[in-house]
Amino acid sequence: AMVHALPHLRDPMLADCAAVLPAGTTPKLVEAQNGSLSGLRLALPDAPPTGDTHYRALRQRIADAPLSTATIKHAHAILHALAAAEASVHGVAIENVHFHELADWDSLMDVVAAGSILGRCAGATFSLSPLPLGSGMVKTQHGRMPVPAPATTILLAGQTVFDDGVPGERVTPTGAAIVSVLPRAPMPLGTVGGQGFGAGTRTLPGIANVLRALVIEPTAQPSFTGDSVAEIAFEVDDMTGEEIAEAATRLRDIAGVVDVTVGSRTGKHGRPVSDFRILTTPAAQAQTAAAVFDQTATIGLRTTQTQRIKLPRADGAVPIDGTPVPAKTVDRPAGPTRKAEARAVTGDTLQERRKLRRAVEDAPC
Repeated sequence: AMVHALPHLRDPMLADCAAVLPAGTTPKLVEAQNGSLSGLRLALPDAPPTGDTHYRALRQRIADAPLSTATIKHAHAILHALAAAEASVHGVAIENVHFHELADWDSLMDVVAAGSILGRCAGATFSLSPLPLGSGMVKTQHGRMPVPAPATTILLAGQTVFDDGVPGERVTPTGAAIVSVLPRAPMPLGTVGGQGFGAGTRTLPGIANVLRALVIEPTAQPSFTGDSVAEIAFEVDDMTGEEIAEAATRLRDIAGVVDVTVGSRTGKHGRPVSDFRILTTPAAQAQTAAAVFDQTATIGLRTTQTQRIKLPRADGAVPIDGTPVPAKTVDRPAGPTRKAEARAVTGDTLQERRKLRRAVEDAPC
């Protein structure tokens, strides 16, 4: 399904598979139809019987092959997941696991093929639809087992499954092992870049036996940053307007204070109160609290720790009629904007000041 969706992965994947197979054994991608859908199937015609299928031997075979470090890493992870599940089911040490169900070269080929794809999709994440649980019994080297098989069930731990009413083995141990090592993330906001179908060999009643892979190209997300700040809040009802303005100015000038706002509320006995909200860095909280008691008439305050989400911004200057005007540029999701610093906006009339602000805002960012 992946190489059907991403054709550039085909040749490298086939080369990696050939590297772990006996000389003269050639893996092939064949066009296949299942139900009403067509896709690709990874096939290995005329392969000889597998030799030693102990975990240690297969792991060493992958390590000794001329594969990239990333391919070996992911193939080993899949093989290890399989071995750990088998060891748990049969109560043996992982080094002594013998893969009865990996008795054919095509199973090892599947492990390496998946490792090859993951190794060449660095940075990609995967989201999965619920997996079909299946039902009934499956024939194994240990006799008939319930579906999903015990090792498969271990590998499916944490996965979302459902019963679509179609019997039989719907997820193999190898498939479950591949799923268990995928780097997972919720499906991103993005655009569909393609789809691919991997065709199975069984014919299922009423449903095409295929696996579909969708390629989603994520849409660029806004660049946010965040930090922690302390908030100091209090009210006063016995200070004059001049005293409140002076106190706010002095508090705003303290190192570490991010912002000071003053609002109007109604307090006890219907008296008007001034409502102070001060944001500081956590390190400046104690110093700012002490200054509040010196600069205002309050005898108590409230403090909380809160999180901020901030847009990237930068200070600079915009030349307007040959004069640099200090301004701040902000990187917004819809595009950068710029605003002149309030103290830098001069003019004899409101219209002149507005004209200067617009000139700064309209200058190319």
